[in-house]
Amino acid sequence: NAKQGSRKQRFVGHARVEGMQSILSNKVREAFNGFPSILDQDEVIRYCTISPALTTILSSTRGTAGRLDTALRWCWLEFLGWQPDNFGEAPVAATKYLAQQLGCKPSEFKPLDGSNIRNKNALIRHKAGWRSITTKDENGLRQHLLALAVGQPNKSYLLEKAAE
Repeated sequence: NAKQGSRKQRFVGHARVEGMQSILSNKVREAFNGFPSILDQDEVIRYCTISPALTTILSSTRGTAGRLDTALRWCWLEFLGWQPDNFGEAPVAATKYLAQQLGCKPSEFKPLDGSNIRNKNALIRHKAGWRSITTKDENGLRQHLLALAVGQPNKSYLLEKAAE
């Protein structure tokens, strides 16, 4: 992560790093772009507890379904570092926990589609202080990873470092 003044910058755009898509198999890429298959109760509480910053955003969000959708997108961005493609597949425990905090039923969650998803994700990333990676960021990451990999006998070393 880079620092801008005293504020820590966070980046979205893992799939854009050149070569990443060609390295991963379709199955691994699908898993990487989705939700974790298992979440324990500690993870649900840690990443899905509604923060004061999220409360502020939720106060201006219309409807119960909209608030639950916004809360899910915010929490997954904080947990994973990106927003998965299909929020309809979010782990039930996380949806239930957020719904409980919002005073609604998990069944009220209706995933968005199309441009509504892109617009909502962009708004949440902006409000959370995230930004998309630039070509300059990608080049810096690539140079850093290559410098780490020089002289490493293990072929998976570069991928392990990239995952950190």
